[in-house]
Amino acid sequence: MSAEDARRDWKMLCDILLDEAELAPDWWDGHLIPFAAANDGGNLFIDTRTGRTGEYYNETGLDRRPEVVWPSYLALLEDTARALETGRPIRGWRPAVRQGRLDWRTTR
Repeated sequence: MSAEDARRDWKMLCDILLDEAELAPDWWDGHLIPFAAANDGGNLFIDTRTGRTGEYYNETGLDRRPEVVWPSYLALLEDTARALETGRPIRGWRPAVRQGRLDWRTTR
């Protein structure tokens, strides 16, 4: 995600949160910065208070389960690089580069 895309998504999500009082408190938080768009409609985010990552989906909100959270953006990048170098999966997902783009296939 480009910096402009991250800013645009962050602003859109914060605006929705401000406009929709009935949204659950774990739907979105302005302290979070999206940094990657997922093909399934979600985003990966960094929590600026803790440095941890997580996932976000419009339908379900924030996902901070241990199997989707990394302790830091750097830890996520290191695990991704290791998976690309070795071909071994991360948390049930195997990386592959297809037509110049990083793709992930489930191993389950």
